[in-house]
Amino acid sequence: MNDVFLMSFLKLFRPTMFPGKLGLFDRLFGDRLAAMGIREVELESGIVWKLDLDNSPLRWIVYGCFVPGLIPWAKKHIPEDGVVVDSGANIGQIALYLGQYASKGRYLAFEPGTHQADWLEACVNKNKHILPSIEIYRLGLSDTQETVYLKDCGGASTHGGHSIINDSEGERVEVVMLDEHLSKLGIDRVDFWKLDMEGHEIFALKGARKLLEKQAVGALYVELYGEKGFEVRRYLKDMGYRCHVFSRRWYLLQPEKEPAFQCNGLFLPE
Repeated sequence: MNDVFLMSFLKLFRPTMFPGKLGLFDRLFGDRLAAMGIREVELESGIVWKLDLDNSPLRWIVYGCFVPGLIPWAKKHIPEDGVVVDSGANIGQIALYLGQYASKGRYLAFEPGTHQADWLEACVNKNKHILPSIEIYRLGLSDTQETVYLKDCGGASTHGGHSIINDSEGERVEVVMLDEHLSKLGIDRVDFWKLDMEGHEIFALKGARKLLEKQAVGALYVELYGEKGFEVRRYLKDMGYRCHVFSRRWYLLQPEKEPAFQCNGLFLPE
């Protein structure tokens, strides 16, 4: 089976999702795809995105979905003219999906890392006819406006996906508060906010306190990273948001107790 045939074969199965699909397909085809390295992949929507197939989560896009619980939920709930904030946009793994749903609104992609932002910008420019709403901001989000450092702690194939904000090591980047940034843009409500910031999520949330106090964010999808994940849950609970997680069959559940593992939570107003 040559590379072209394999990609065409997998494309046939993308619309069909079933429990365990990503793991099964990666056991069957992961090594072959990983050997392809960096290449452009055409999705059924017509979007052509550059992916590093040596990275297993990026291979999930080839199999059919990057985040199987979130993506169908977002397609149903994000309005076409909505406002989406993507903090930690990286190379656009989420943007290439959610950008389609808010096609007549505004999709604000925050990515402070130069390598990641360059990659994202090139892909967005290639797909402007399908993703006209995406705006790229080479900034990070925090609870203050200042210059900090962004250190890449991941392997080469993650392309900055595990970068952390700190005070002394890495690339110098700017961080801003979402409250102030949106005020400058004339935006007073966000329909959906995705946060994947390797432990910096709580600081970004504190920089959006005014929005959250008014529950002017319709939904948040947050990586609950270690002890800071528990802090995120407590903070958003105080703001009137309840945490939900997706089950193995991608149903939306409200956990009875805080999970003792790293996961992603979908927060909705109570």
